[in-house]
Amino acid sequence: MMLKLFSVFLKGLIFGIIQIVPGISGGTIAVMLGFYERLIEAVSHFKKDWRRHLKFILPFLAGTALGLLIFSSVIRYLLINFSLPLMLFFTGMITGTVPLIYKKSKQPENKFTIKQIVLTVISAAVLIFIDTLRTPLPDSGGAPGPLMLYFAGLLAAAALIIPGISGSLVLLFMGVYPAVIDSVASVRQLPADFSLWFDIFTVLGPFGIGVLTGIALTARLIENLLNKHPKAVYSVILGFMMSSVYILINDPIVFQSGVSAAGITAGIIMFILGGILSVLTGVKKRKKLFRAD
Repeated sequence: MMLKLFSVFLKGLIFGIIQIVPGISGGTIAVMLGFYERLIEAVSHFKKDWRRHLKFILPFLAGTALGLLIFSSVIRYLLINFSLPLMLFFTGMITGTVPLIYKKSKQPENKFTIKQIVLTVISAAVLIFIDTLRTPLPDSGGAPGPLMLYFAGLLAAAALIIPGISGSLVLLFMGVYPAVIDSVASVRQLPADFSLWFDIFTVLGPFGIGVLTGIALTARLIENLLNKHPKAVYSVILGFMMSSVYILINDPIVFQSGVSAAGITAGIIMFILGGILSVLTGVKKRKKLFRAD
């Protein structure tokens, strides 16, 4: 029992760390680590069997919170100084997960139809188009209002559930990423004076409410689609994940720490390691795809 709880905690920890990195999808990591459907089920049917779901949600949220609080500064440091190896490691992980999603999208007939090819291509094209709409990050000195923070949380939560779409990237699109990340990092300074508490609450309060609303709405929708049209859903997810690899490689953040021979070599090694880790995880999940106790 304790081993299962610790396993869920570790998955939440990784999930939390991933939320800090722009361009990396939390839903993708959930698929790769094998708890995607379990997360959807826990959120959508919490009231029906809350004791069972609480055993998953509590350690998962504890790990996620710890990942956000402790590793926010670490990830920011790595992005500033070693962005190329770090981002290529994540790109390798996503690339290694694509065969697993492809296998899932063919079940149970073990066929990939023309309709699914069309869905995969369209979803990939849509995500790439959305990425082209990204605008430069606005001046972080202008604090976003509560309504903007609420809707940013709502959309970011939807991105958390949908593999291939990055919640952090949504925050970048909407111009609230600096405010949210700075507020999360400031939590570690507590206890502090009232003004810091107030500043954190004015940002994370409406943002958190939006996240909770978005997760509740999106999880139920995804679950219904998975139950009724699983092959179509996984075809769309496949397109999102394939296009996210392209988007990540072309993201300016990859090269923000500079490009050197040593950096490129380290990046190639990290890409291979990320792919191997992802493939090994997929092999382990082959008989029990996407399940988590």
